[in-house]
Amino acid sequence: MSITADAVYRPQIPPRRAGGPLSTPAFLWLSWRDPLRIWSDRHFELPQIHGRGLFGEMLVVSHPDGVRRVLTENAANYVKGDLQRRVLGPLLAEGMLLAEGEDWRRARRIMAPLFTPARIGGLNRRMAEVCEARIAGWRLAPQGRVMDMDSELSGLTFDILSATMFSDDLAARPPTSSAP
Repeated sequence: MSITADAVYRPQIPPRRAGGPLSTPAFLWLSWRDPLRIWSDRHFELPQIHGRGLFGEMLVVSHPDGVRRVLTENAANYVKGDLQRRVLGPLLAEGMLLAEGEDWRRARRIMAPLFTPARIGGLNRRMAEVCEARIAGWRLAPQGRVMDMDSELSGLTFDILSATMFSDDLAARPPTSSAP
């Protein structure tokens, strides 16, 4: 039995919004309904955008050199605000996204070996094994079954992260499926 599709799937590309800053109600609405649409064409074209946002002064850096400067070379000048800590703190505790200064450097040094080109390249085989295990589970399902691909691919993503980042052995448990 083979798994085939009748049509080629092409994921939607979020539309880029033309124009400048959003009004507060428009920003809040888009942030809730479609967060990718808060970024305008300018965010993709300019190396950085600086201005006043809904929650105060903001800087959005897109160019790799600017990102390096903000995150590593001159991080002391770009502190995270109280609002960011209040909103993200309960979700992230004191993880890397909220850490600053020496705490951030220490966490980055600890995590860096996990993200070397050799290590990431070496994960390809494990990712392929996880994908094959998921596909094997699909093959066991009755033919003609409708699958919730959003759920299936979310599960696949979780399985890949689990197997590559946490050394989970998928052979110890059967692949999951969202369909009855």
